[in-house]
Amino acid sequence: MNYTEWLANLKVGDKVAISYRYGYKSEIVARLTKTQVVLENGVKFNRESCRRIGDDAWTFVYLVPLTAEIRAEWRREWLLNELSNYNIKQTSNENLEKIVALLRELGVEKYK
Repeated sequence: MNYTEWLANLKVGDKVAISYRYGYKSEIVARLTKTQVVLENGVKFNRESCRRIGDDAWTFVYLVPLTAEIRAEWRREWLLNELSNYNIKQTSNENLEKIVALLRELGVEKYK
């Protein structure tokens, strides 16, 4: 489905993504008018350009479909954050050997 079709088929209750310069956030459509998409958080977007209403020319915030790619990006960010929460320095040598072996088996590159 292309972007125009997505907008034409957008309904109240649909989950959408807000595209910011450095990532995405999900929201739910609360109301649709001829010219606007209004989200549950009250933020309004122009239905034709998908730009957030009230932004200046230098602000890049758009309404976009919540795609599988965006969900995969969120999952990756969560996984990386989850890995960083483990205190690897406190684990046993035996476990460290297993971790290193797994990383090598998976072909994970080392820092240079």
